[in-house]
Amino acid sequence: ESFDAGYDFLVECKNREFIVEVKKYRKMLGLSTARDFLHKVTTSGKGGILIISSGVTHRARELFSEHNKLTDNQKVFLIIGDSKETIKKQLINLLGV
Repeated sequence: ESFDAGYDFLVECKNREFIVEVKKYRKMLGLSTARDFLHKVTTSGKGGILIISSGVTHRARELFSEHNKLTDNQKVFLIIGDSKETIKKQLINLLGV
């Protein structure tokens, strides 16, 4: 896939594919960015992993939760952390590698 796809990279693990976006924000990730990412996930046909340094608003978290209730193969996972080690641990746990 090309980087023009609108996300940072693609992860393939255990016959599952995820589009991944990394956001380094000082403020919490809000509803607009959450909607944009969900649109990318649904149009990609893959799951999604959103890595965010600062956390997400309650409304954005609710949007992801509602989305995940409606799908089995296009779930969105949040990784929140501001250090490589914190992010790495969460990714290993999520992907089971």
